[in-house]
Amino acid sequence: MVAKESEEMAEAAEKLLQISADERAQAYAFSRDNSEFARKLHEQGIREEGIEEGLVTSIINLMNNLKLSIEDAMIALGIPEAEHNNYVSIIQGIVK
Repeated sequence: MVAKESEEMAEAAEKLLQISADERAQAYAFSRDNSEFARKLHEQGIREEGIEEGLVTSIINLMNNLKLSIEDAMIALGIPEAEHNNYVSIIQGIVK
């Protein structure tokens, strides 16, 4: 098993030495672009989580302060009906 892994590593190293400087630059740029894309996706996920957290807090506040039902609170906040089940599940997990 170890011999096979060593052989594969040696083959990979040999291939790496055979690629041109231009190919290395292209590979680096591709890697960098993908890293930037991954970073932006991560930031978007964090932003969406923050928005979701804020909406959950707002729903709970409307329920507590104005005595609205969860459905009425979501309607008041303009949350699309397609997303209602998601928020109901989250809030039920919090309010238990």
